[in-house]
Amino acid sequence: MVFFDIGQGEATLITGPLGTTFLIDGGLEGKGNEILVPQLTAMGIIQLDYLSSTHYHTDHIGGLDELINGGIGVTTVLDRGDTHVPNGQPFLDYQAAAAPMRQTVPSGMVVDLGGGATITCHAVDGILSDGTVLDLSGSPQEENA
Repeated sequence: MVFFDIGQGEATLITGPLGTTFLIDGGLEGKGNEILVPQLTAMGIIQLDYLSSTHYHTDHIGGLDELINGGIGVTTVLDRGDTHVPNGQPFLDYQAAAAPMRQTVPSGMVVDLGGGATITCHAVDGILSDGTVLDLSGSPQEENA
């Protein structure tokens, strides 16, 4: 695992035992061009198997369109789909750049990283993998939750 120092937000690269790559989040606008593309390229990574957005706050998706448009190929983009989407430009930029690769993640989805390593999604948009529904509407932390 590599945790990129992007300031506020998140950007974590997980590499499976057989080399499968999974990047989670991309930090604020500018961080894709400033940090992620150069550091991934320096690591010899020019193609990501998976890219995921945990949620649509700018400090998590702002750099993802820059990554995609900056020469790092992406096979599959996983996110919660187009429910409760923000109206801001960073989301629209992410949505447009990721469109051809986007898939909506179902709660409980397991991604095989090879060599016995997996990533499991335990909650999507308030729906837990066991079917429990959490109503977070109206909460000041709705998007983070």
